Amino acid sequence: MKLQKDNRGKTWLIITLSIVGALIAIILIFVIGVALSSNDEAADAATEQTEETFADDIDYEDEEQSYELSDEEAIAQTGADGTWTIMIHMCGSDLESDGCSGTYNMAEILWGEPSDKVNVVVQTGGSKKWNEEGYIENLENCDDIANDSLGYYRLTDGKVILEKSEPLASMGEPDTLSSFIKWGAEKYPADKYMLILWDHGGGTTGGVCYDELYEDDRLTLPEIRKALDDADVPFENITFDACLMATLETAETLQGYAHYMTASEEIVPGAGIAYTEFIQYLNENPGSDGYELGKVVVDAYNERYVGTGKEDMVTMSVTDLTKLPAVSSAYRNLSGQFLISTQDADKLNRIQQGAGKAENYGGNNDAEGYTNLVDLKGLVENTKSAVDADKAEAVTDALEQAVLYERHGDGRMHSNGMSVFYPLQMDEDTVEKYKNSTNDVPFAGYMTALCGEWDEKAWEEAWKETASQTIAAGKYDSYFNGGQQVSLDYTPFDPDALTETVGDLKPVQKGNYKIEAKQVLEDTGELKLKITSGLEAVTSVCFEIVLLGDDGDSFLYLGSDNTLECDYNTGEFKDMYSGSWMTIGDEYVCAYLTEEGEGYNLYTIPVKLNGKEMFLKSRYDSNTGKYKILGAYEGFDSETGQGGRDVQTLKAGDKVTFMFMAQGSGENTEPEWVDSETITWSDSTIMEDVQLNDCSIGYIFTITDMFGNETSMNPVMVDIKDGKMSYYEPES
Repeated sequence: MKLQKDNRGKTWLIITLSIVGALIAIILIFVIGVALSSNDEAADAATEQTEETFADDIDYEDEEQSYELSDEEAIAQTGADGTWTIMIHMCGSDLESDGCSGTYNMAEILWGEPSDKVNVVVQTGGSKKWNEEGYIENLENCDDIANDSLGYYRLTDGKVILEKSEPLASMGEPDTLSSFIKWGAEKYPADKYMLILWDHGGGTTGGVCYDELYEDDRLTLPEIRKALDDADVPFENITFDACLMATLETAETLQGYAHYMTASEEIVPGAGIAYTEFIQYLNENPGSDGYELGKVVVDAYNERYVGTGKEDMVTMSVTDLTKLPAVSSAYRNLSGQFLISTQDADKLNRIQQGAGKAENYGGNNDAEGYTNLVDLKGLVENTKSAVDADKAEAVTDALEQAVLYERHGDGRMHSNGMSVFYPLQMDEDTVEKYKNSTNDVPFAGYMTALCGEWDEKAWEEAWKETASQTIAAGKYDSYFNGGQQVSLDYTPFDPDALTETVGDLKPVQKGNYKIEAKQVLEDTGELKLKITSGLEAVTSVCFEIVLLGDDGDSFLYLGSDNTLECDYNTGEFKDMYSGSWMTIGDEYVCAYLTEEGEGYNLYTIPVKLNGKEMFLKSRYDSNTGKYKILGAYEGFDSETGQGGRDVQTLKAGDKVTFMFMAQGSGENTEPEWVDSETITWSDSTIMEDVQLNDCSIGYIFTITDMFGNETSMNPVMVDIKDGKMSYYEPES
C-alpha cells in the first residue's frame, strides 16, 4: 500500500462524527455480505482440498494412541460386561457439503474399529451433498449417504451400514432428534449412552445443528431439552462437536437428562473432536463412566491440534451436571445482584467494565458479529467489587465442583471451562433472544433494565409465570447418583426475597447521562482527552485511525487500538500512540481491537483468503511484544447466531488480500469495503508494527458508556514524517 502525505490546502470536513456512524453501517453490510456470500466456488474446490485440510491435523492410520486411567482416576466401573451406544446427530450442513467434515469423522470412527461392546450409530441429514468419495468410498462396502432423506447408519467392521431411512425432515427440529434417540436406544440397548450433537454451534442464543436444506433451521436450547424429554433416555455423556456450546445455559438445558457434558467455550476447528482415540479407549475400557470418557475426548481434542497452528484457541471441558443446580442457583442470586445494581451508576459501570475484561468467545465486534459469551468465572471475579462478595464466591465455589476437567490453549489462557451469556452488544433483539433461550428471570431483568426498557408491571408478570421454574429438575438425577435421591448442598435461589427487593426498582436510564469531553493539544505536542460530563457512565476509551489520501477527502480506515494512558477516576486520558501500525507481510492491515485481556490483546482483520471473505484473528503478547496469527474465521450470522467453524491455518502459497473500509473524494461518496494489497503467504510471513511515514492520519478518541453507546470526538490531524508526529486541529 502506498502511503501519501496529506495536502494541507484541502479541508477535512468529511471525517466527522457522522462518519463513525457510516463506518458502523458499512461494517454491518460487510458482515451480511460474508454471511450471504455464495459457497459455490468453495463447494467445487472442497473435495480437492479435503485431504490437505484434515491430513494436516492428524494421521490416524500411521499413529495409534491409547488412553488408560491412573489408579486415582479409576472410579467404580461396571466391569468387562459394560456396553456403550454412541448416537451422533450429524447435521452435515456446509461443513459436509463444502468440506467433507462429516464423512471424515465417520472414517475416523471406523479407523478406531468399534468393538462388540461399542455401538456407534449416526443420523445424517441437513446437507446438500455428502462427499463419500472423500473418505467413505475408500472403505469397503459402505452404503451411500443420501441428501434427500434422513439416514440411520451403524458404523462397524469398517463399514457404514444404512439400517433405516426416513423421509427428509429438518435436523433442527426436536422430533427429528428424539426419534433418532428412541431408535438408537431400542435397536442397540446398552449400559451407558452417549449423544454427540455435530455441526455448527452458536452458543446460548444460537443453538446447534443448522440445517442448510431448511434455511438454517436449528435446535435451540429449549428444543434440545424437549427432544431429550420426549426421548426419555438417560445419557451418561452428551458431547457437542460444535462451537461455543460450553455455556451455563446449555448445561442447564441438559441437567437431569445427562450425567456429564463435554463441550468447548470457543470455536471448534473444522475437523472437530478426535473420534479414533476415544473409540479405541472405549474398546479397551467399556466399563468407564462419562467423566472418564469426557477426559479422553478433551485430551485427544487438545492434542489433535498441537503443531497445526490451531492449538492456541482450543478449549474443551467436562462438567458434572448433577452438580449444576448449585451453580444455577448461585448465579441466579448473583444475577439478582446485577439487577439491583442498575439503580446505582457506579456499581453498574463496574459490572460492565468487569464484563468487558472477562475473556470472551467467538466474535463480539462489529466486523464479525456478536456471540455475547464470556467466561463465567472471569465474569464473577471481575465484577465482585460491585456485588455481595458471598454471592460471588458461591458461584465460583459451585463452579469448581461442577467443572471437573478442562484444557485450553495459550491464546485462551483465562478459560475456565464454562461460559455464560453476557450482552457485549445490547439491543432489544438481544434481550428477546436471551429470554427465548433460557429462564434466568433475574438476568433477563438486568438486560431489560440495561436496554432502557424496564417496566415494573411486565417484570411482575414475567416473575409470576417463570420464577418458580428457574431451576428445572429434569428426569434422571437419581439414576445418575446410583439410584439414590439427589442431595445437593447449596443456597437455594430465593425469588420471593428478590421480588421484594426489586419491586420498586428505578434503574438508571440511557438518557440520564450525557457524555461530554474535550481534547487538548499541549504545547509539548501531547494530545489529551478530558471527560467533563458523564464519567460515571464511561466503560472504556480507545482510539481509531484513518489514513488520509493526498486530496484530504479520501481515506482508508485502519482500525482501533488502546495505546493510551488512562485514569478512569479523573477522566483524563493521554495519547501514547507512536505513529506505527500493524502490518502483515509488510502490508498495512485494517485491525479491530476485539479483546483486552491481561497481558494480551486480540485483533480481527478483514481479508480475502484465496478469494473468500474471512477474518484473521491475531494475538499481541505484551510481555514479548510480538503478534501471532491464530487462524482465519468466517465470522457469525447476526440473525441465527451460527458460528463459522472452519478455522483455517494459513499455509505457504495462500493468497491473502487485505480489505479496508474506504471513502473516495466528493461530497456524495459513501464509505465502502475495498480490496487492497494481496500477498502470498510463506513460512516467514509475520505480523508486526511498522512506522507510518510521509503520510497524514486522522486520530479519533472513541468513548463507550455502560449502555453500549459510543461517543466519537472530532478527529485530530497528525502528520508523520521521518518518524516524527505533528498534531493539529483540522481546518474548519
